[in-house]
Amino acid sequence: MDAPFVSMLLLAAGRGTRFLSDVPKAWLPLRGRTLVERCVVRLAQVVPAAQREIVLSVHEDDRDVYLAPALVRLNALGVTRVVSGGATRQDSMRNALAACDPRSAIVLVHDAARPFFPLEAAVQAIAQALSCGGAVVAVPTSDTLKEVDGSRVVATRPRTGTWSAQTPQVARRDLLQQALAAAARDGFAGTDDVSLLERIGVEVHVVRGSSTYLKITTADDWALAEAIAARQDAADMEFPPLPRIGLGIDLHRLQKGRRCVLGGVVIDSEVGPLGHSDGDAVLHALADAILGAAGEPDLGTLFSDKDPNNADRDSVDFCREALARAQSKRLRVASVDVVVETERPKLKPHRDAIRARLASLCGDLPLDRVNVKGKTGEGLGAIGRGEALRATVIVLLVQDERV
Repeated sequence: MDAPFVSMLLLAAGRGTRFLSDVPKAWLPLRGRTLVERCVVRLAQVVPAAQREIVLSVHEDDRDVYLAPALVRLNALGVTRVVSGGATRQDSMRNALAACDPRSAIVLVHDAARPFFPLEAAVQAIAQALSCGGAVVAVPTSDTLKEVDGSRVVATRPRTGTWSAQTPQVARRDLLQQALAAAARDGFAGTDDVSLLERIGVEVHVVRGSSTYLKITTADDWALAEAIAARQDAADMEFPPLPRIGLGIDLHRLQKGRRCVLGGVVIDSEVGPLGHSDGDAVLHALADAILGAAGEPDLGTLFSDKDPNNADRDSVDFCREALARAQSKRLRVASVDVVVETERPKLKPHRDAIRARLASLCGDLPLDRVNVKGKTGEGLGAIGRGEALRATVIVLLVQDERV
């Protein structure tokens, strides 16, 4: 079964009144990164870029002061769109859900106050929700539960079978929409997201989180959050972000009357590369090289030639997807080296145009970071006979410190 498209809703519209700060808690910098940014970076690691969106819900009062200066950076890290929050958490979730991509089958809801959630738990929660309808990351209750009236204990409750809910909380989109509609109709306000599912009979499963997974609620939590962030940041730097090298190779048969596109440039030629898409061997090899360096699936896996949607498709789309996946891992293209082996068409007249197109496509690289070379087949094989052409591309990806 194909992986589902996941809409990730990051709710950051709360006022955090218990935190007692002039700056809304979600926008406070924790070791140089706001809680919103830390959550976005974490969410982007759960699902590949092509299979998810991140919808950020913010308070209307925060847009100009806090969101606007951070928006370019947040978009680069993975935020797809921003919506205004509502008066309650349910209202914020409803607004965010209404803005979601129609493709999404699964909705993941997360709090900006929880920047350290376990990645594996989020992945498992998505799988559980897809299977049964809903899932919540939670931990077994370890403390004795007391029911209190004012300051007086009125009962002791058994903790057996009780769990403390965390986030993310995940649901099938259609079921969450039904649950929200029922809650609005009945005036029901849930204490968390999956409680809306429970009341309409949806099966919700628990995925074990972590007892050390902190929700930042009060100022007293901040010192502990600093310590956790320091440890997490140090772990991220345990293996320095070394440059990554990717190799892509693509071979296409040439056919008379076929439109000839190489490196995103249309070339006047009596023959052109035959392919399910536009047959641009240079861009196919470039996309595969980027995907390989970023540790992502290859081009054929992502864009099958059995898919009719890819028929005659512009290969620029493939490169943009590869670049988006690299960017989701904070990687950018630093240099590109291309070799095109062909007897026809001759590459030399078009070399500069191809270099410029590739430089633009890869994030406005300086031209001296992009090289394009043409080789012949010396009369040997299909390339030497003018029956085919082959493109070989090597790319260098480096850590993108700009995002």
